[in-house]
Amino acid sequence: MKKSFDYIKKVNFIPIVLVISIFAITLSGYSVYLYSHKKASLVIFMQSNDTKDARSAVARAIVLKKNNAVNHIEVVFGGDGTIPLAHADQEFKTRLEDAHTAGVVISACGAGMVKNNINIDDLPTFASIFPYGIIRTLDLVSEGYTVMQY
Repeated sequence: MKKSFDYIKKVNFIPIVLVISIFAITLSGYSVYLYSHKKASLVIFMQSNDTKDARSAVARAIVLKKNNAVNHIEVVFGGDGTIPLAHADQEFKTRLEDAHTAGVVISACGAGMVKNNINIDDLPTFASIFPYGIIRTLDLVSEGYTVMQY
């Protein structure tokens, strides 16, 4: 047993550790560079039926998109979140149009619309409808989007 560990004493590990350290530092620096130059994609999953939450979600999306903080952004109104989208007052409709003009994608959950007796005509014309809002959100996550939930 002593002989099997004797060769370890003879090996100079300093060059090996030095090479591994330089490689790790270079790799981590490159990763930080790539991350800092890559803009994120964001999906905001809005499932609250509270109009204040809906306004806040859309306002946040507009700010992020106009400040060029994200490449792509989508607000998915899922479940009861379809209620404030369908029953928007004029001020909120204007805000939604501003979001659409800025490049924010607005989506609605078809199942939530059925549950809450919402017709297609109740939604803004630019809103996309998907069968299930949560599935749409998960599809976006699988494409690399980060989720923010209301």
